[in-house]
Parts: sequence; structure tokens; C-alpha cells
Amino acid sequence: MKKFFIYAVALVASAMVCTSCEKHNNPEIVIKPSRLFMVVGDVAAVEVDGAKKVYYNYSKTRDESKPVFEYKEAEHVAYVHALNPGTDTLFIVYRWSHGMWGADADGRTVIITVFDN
Repeated sequence: MKKFFIYAVALVASAMVCTSCEKHNNPEIVIKPSRLFMVVGDVAAVEVDGAKKVYYNYSKTRDESKPVFEYKEAEHVAYVHALNPGTDTLFIVYRWSHGMWGADADGRTVIITVFDN
């Protein structure tokens, strides 16, 4: 009887641990807009909803002598300023929390096309 009681307690404890672990589902991350069409001099906002932390970066093919756009970063928003005609990419890496498992990251892009006046 004593062995049965110990096994029963161990079984209940392990069941409680297993059911208390949440099944991980990636959150829905919304990036608005996913493509921008702008005219030189325009300013637009790229927003990221559903992420815990957001990082922005330029493409590696960016022409530093005549960049298509520049951005100013705020919390979950990048304000894009159109500088020169052309097409370039804004890279967005975002993190979200998985509770006890730490954080994970993913990335998306926003293609920005700038037209001359």
C-alpha cells in the first residue's frame, strides 16, 4: 500500500508538471506595410505589432553614396524618409518571449521603392 501511494503521488506530480507546460505557438507578428511606394521627401511609418523587441537594419547592397532611404527608430516603429529614387530593403528582426524557454527571433523585410517627383 505504501509503494502504491508513493507511485500515485509521483504520477500525479509528473502529470501536473506536464500539463502546466504551455504548448508554444508563435505569436502573430504584423508588419504594416509590407511594401512602401514613396516619392523623394516623403516620410512613412513601418509598424510592428505583436513583438517584444524589434531591430531594424539596412540591406547589405545599400549604396552609401546615394541611399534610397534612411530610418529613425522608435519603439516598434521605424520612420522611413525617402531620399533618392530606387528600390531598397529595410530588414526587420523581432523577438518575442517563450516564457520559461527564453526568447526566439525571426525576421522579415519591407521593400521600399522611391520615385522622383
